[in-house]
Amino acid sequence: MSRGYLQTFLILSISTLGYVCTLYELRFQTLEPLKGDTETLIDFKVRLVGRERLVNGTLKCYTDIDNEFEWKINIEQHINGDWKPLLQKLQFKTCAYFEDFYTKYWASSFVDTSLPKDACPLKKGEYYLKNVRLRSDNMMQFVKQGLNRIQLTVSKNNITYGGFNSVVEIREVPK
Repeated sequence: MSRGYLQTFLILSISTLGYVCTLYELRFQTLEPLKGDTETLIDFKVRLVGRERLVNGTLKCYTDIDNEFEWKINIEQHINGDWKPLLQKLQFKTCAYFEDFYTKYWASSFVDTSLPKDACPLKKGEYYLKNVRLRSDNMMQFVKQGLNRIQLTVSKNNITYGGFNSVVEIREVPK
């Protein structure tokens, strides 16, 4: 008798999971590098290419970006004609950013790149990014369907040294 309940539970669970798992497409609409307040120590020399709006370019570090730098991510959603900040304020030191955030949420999008996944510190140099397409695998907890404005800044002692502004469109992929 309990075996029948277990089979029923498994069938209902699997069918529910199959129904709830929704695929989303994340597509850059704009991507603009941010210059530093006084000087630019990390330069996102990137552009969007093709109909698919893939990211190509380089990330140039003019100094080692060590654990004294903070990586801040601000996300706003476009609602009724206005940009509204989402509740999450994401802020990391360099090591935590690359160990926790970048590895979990961004690295799967960066297939063809020389950017190290476990960079701490991020060494002085130039790293290429080729055909980067955002994947929604783990990111949907931070962004919402529709237009999202994402700003990443790299700062130290409340002085910005580089980053980027972007607008990303997120939409459900028809099954």
